[in-house]
This record gives sequence, C-alpha cells and structure tokens, in this order.
Amino acid sequence: MPPAEAERVMNTNFFGSFHVAQAALPLLRQTGKTRLIFVGSIGGLVAVPYYGVYSASKFAVEGLVESLRLELTQTQVAVTCLEPGDVSTPIIGREYRQPPSEVPEVYREGFQNVMDDMAKGVAEGYPADRVAQRIYQLTTTSRSAPVRKTVGDAVQRLAPVLKRILPHKVVEQIVRSYYRL
Repeated sequence: MPPAEAERVMNTNFFGSFHVAQAALPLLRQTGKTRLIFVGSIGGLVAVPYYGVYSASKFAVEGLVESLRLELTQTQVAVTCLEPGDVSTPIIGREYRQPPSEVPEVYREGFQNVMDDMAKGVAEGYPADRVAQRIYQLTTTSRSAPVRKTVGDAVQRLAPVLKRILPHKVVEQIVRSYYRL
C-alpha cells in the first residue's frame, strides 16, 4: 500500500473518530447523561491479512474508546465501540486495492484469496440498515453502555471471543484457514 493511501485510511478511521470526539465531548459533557458511539470493526480486534493498515486504524479506535471510557468516568458520557464484521456497502469498488500484478509472487495467491473473500463477504454482508439499528439501540437503551458491541454473522462475531480464550498461534491458524492462506 502506498504511504499516501495508508495515511488516508488512518485519517478517515482513526483521526476522523479522534476529531469528532474532540469536537463533541465539550457539548456532550454539558447535556447530562449521553453516549458517544464509535464505529470500530471486528477487523480492529482480529487482524485481517492484507488489510493491515485498515486493521491498525480500527485497533487504534479500540484504544481510543478504552482510554476515553476511563477518562470520562467522572462525567455522564458513556462510550461504546460498535464493531461490525462485513457490512453490505459499496466499499469494495471504492477502496484502494493494489493490483494483483503488483503483489510479489510469493503473496499473490493468498492476496487474491483474501480479496475474493472480502468481496464476497461484503456482497453478502450484514445489512447496513441493521448496523444503523444497532447504533440506535445503543443510544436509546437504559442499560449501561458496553465497552464494545459486535454485529455481523456468527462466525465473525466468534473471532474476537476465540482470540481471548485461545493461544495466539491457534488463532493465527484459524485466520489463515478462514482466508485460505
């Protein structure tokens, strides 16, 4: 990935979240009991091969959410990270994708497998309107705000759970198998 593309991804996913929080928090602290919801990704909990910058940007959002939750304990602002898996959007046609011919031969087959799987996953993904409903539910529930809320298909929601309970080597084997690497 060219460095300019990596910066664009970080600017959108991490710095976009950071700047929204910076702008919104003074107002949210004044409104009383309220919630700040960030959109992370299951890919920010379990790295996606060949999407390292994307995963890094969403891992950074996770860190921001965890830090803000601690920093805001003396306020009435609750913070949650919504973590979707594959969502049915037109992102595949709009994101930067390195041409397979530019990928070194040693990576090309795995790269193409992941690109194909991602395109299929997004095409058949969790409906975007259901993600919006989850965000709405998080804003209107009277229960305490969870640190994170994963949404998506069962296999994708299971990945972060497995990462917490299995040895890292086993998780890597599962991810490699899932993406046919």
